[in-house]
Amino acid sequence: MLIRCTKLFMNARITCKIDRNIPLFFLALLLIVFAIISSAAKSTAKYFIIDAELQEHLNSLAQPILIKAGLPPEALKIFIIKDDSIGAFVTPGMKLFIHTGLIMRTKAPSQLLGVLAHEIGHIAAGHLIRRRDAIEDSQKITAIGLVLGSLAAATTQSGEVAAATAFGTQNARINSLLKFSRSQENAADQAAVNYLIATDTSPLGMLEFLRTLEKEESLVIDRRSQYASTHPHTHDRINFVKNQIDLYPDLSPRLDAQKRDRHDRVIAKLIGFLTKPEETFRKYPRSNTTIAARYAQAIAFYKEADLAKAVTELDHLITLEKQNPYFWELKGQILLEQNEKELARSAYEKAYSLSGNVMILQQLAKVELLLNTQKSNSNALKHLEKAIRITPDSPTTWSSLAAAQGRNGQMALARLSLAEEALLRKDFARALKNALFAEKNLTQNLFAHQRALDIINYAERAQDRK
Repeated sequence: MLIRCTKLFMNARITCKIDRNIPLFFLALLLIVFAIISSAAKSTAKYFIIDAELQEHLNSLAQPILIKAGLPPEALKIFIIKDDSIGAFVTPGMKLFIHTGLIMRTKAPSQLLGVLAHEIGHIAAGHLIRRRDAIEDSQKITAIGLVLGSLAAATTQSGEVAAATAFGTQNARINSLLKFSRSQENAADQAAVNYLIATDTSPLGMLEFLRTLEKEESLVIDRRSQYASTHPHTHDRINFVKNQIDLYPDLSPRLDAQKRDRHDRVIAKLIGFLTKPEETFRKYPRSNTTIAARYAQAIAFYKEADLAKAVTELDHLITLEKQNPYFWELKGQILLEQNEKELARSAYEKAYSLSGNVMILQQLAKVELLLNTQKSNSNALKHLEKAIRITPDSPTTWSSLAAAQGRNGQMALARLSLAEEALLRKDFARALKNALFAEKNLTQNLFAHQRALDIINYAERAQDRK
């Protein structure tokens, strides 16, 4: 299911707290950031996209590259930004941000793989650390910290994430503070090629995407993607990759059929959800009966509110691939919109049994909470206890867990979960209030009691620093 998880621009209003100890230079920088956000809000809203299928596709492409780079695959966090431009960047903590516009411009998974390999090259080479060390101006170093701090908020889905996308997609002046040097960009290209070759994959896909970027360079400045303008001349990069391909002519130029098929489907899914239905039907006319096309058509019917046709299309796809969890997941979403909660639960249960994906588990728990029976609330609690062990940095999951705990009579644990949620959102006053309640009422649960004490101590210190 494709979810618009975090709306970044809400009526162009930004609420922020300013530390009185911040020098005027940094306040000016913050004003620039928020001015960018307000300007962008007038034109289009930005979202983080959370989708189990797309996330799985990106993770599966990145995994062999990360292994060859000597990085733990589970440590990379990929964030997908709804933005039509070509863009991708990395930040400290192995966080990789990628625009839907970039994904949708790739014609094959090998092209997307080349982008991921380049960004992973920056991470593996430690460019994020070296870049900071190379900046002698201490004000600029702190300015970078302010921008990166807003990016870190993306991991908690907080409102501060607005500044993250402002940096990543809207303004070259802010971006220039974090831009890699030409030598670092070249090194990332070299690393990307090395990783691809080490996985027996030709850099041809990387070359193809660079040619897409070269077309971007021919556009007028205000239409040119920032990804093209902040990297070395694409012509030089193309020549480098061409030379590498000539050195390794026997490598496979394409990824396996399964990855190509999955790529076609996630592109169809993005087009279905992010464009108008009429545009989807132009791209995937009814005469096109491929699975990817019918997937896009089902989503277009869903967006037209023709839910019966959408379910019919999905049922057809399910008859072709009964073990595809994402068809079941989307069916669950549509059934839930029809207020068919029991049927939606069955669809989500099937999707989760086939995938084991925590995002789908969270949606299943949501349906159980909506059913709001004694059994469904008990089921929701079990699901969310499992989900929070996998995603302990998700405030929305802590909030849902608190609701499930409350409905199951676990009020003190519910308040502890609300404290965890508030802590992630940096609402230290609310975290402290809930943790104090939990600490007084969880004396028999040693682990929970100690966790409440930890939150109390952290929240009190955080408040003292303000």
